[in-house]
Amino acid sequence: MLDLTTAQRTALEQNLVARRLFLWVDALGLDGVTPDPAGFWTDAGDVEVEGRVYHGSGSVIGFGALTFVGDMTIPGLSITLTGIDFDAEALVRGSTIAQRPVELKTGLFNPDTRELVGPLIPRFRGRIDDAEIVTPEAGGQSRIVLTCESASRVLTLRRHDTRAQGPAHDRDPDDDLYRYTALQREKPIYFGRKAPR
Repeated sequence: MLDLTTAQRTALEQNLVARRLFLWVDALGLDGVTPDPAGFWTDAGDVEVEGRVYHGSGSVIGFGALTFVGDMTIPGLSITLTGIDFDAEALVRGSTIAQRPVELKTGLFNPDTRELVGPLIPRFRGRIDDAEIVTPEAGGQSRIVLTCESASRVLTLRRHDTRAQGPAHDRDPDDDLYRYTALQREKPIYFGRKAPR
């Protein structure tokens, strides 16, 4: 269930909203160090929302289904940008986007006042796994397809850290939880009976 404000719920109930998508990519420059973020939204002109500038012209032309599953699989998301948009092409050809953070949000606008109703609603957060520029046949539509992996995938990573003093001190020099782990391994434990004398 989406976390909506009272104003957003009221506007939806009264059918007084127009939905727009907002895409933000925390890209880096080609040097891999300099921040070079880019934002897109599905309408005309540039707009500043929550301190970020999103470029208009309907650049975000579609995205795959946002699926929610009950098992341990973590689905990704496919985001499609138009390939003829200068800003979209500059993002893919002129920036480092591999494994960079990406966010997709929904904005609710009042069509009469053209004002945003409440904050943007988060829909997906993750990292860009792959980018493909699709060159069409003559007369076709050029597009850029971003394949994104959910930020939740980090929960499935196996850790190489062990329950020992060294890795604990790497995280926090004052962490002494595993101080006696190495010694305890050599000491026998007698469950349900007394230790022999």
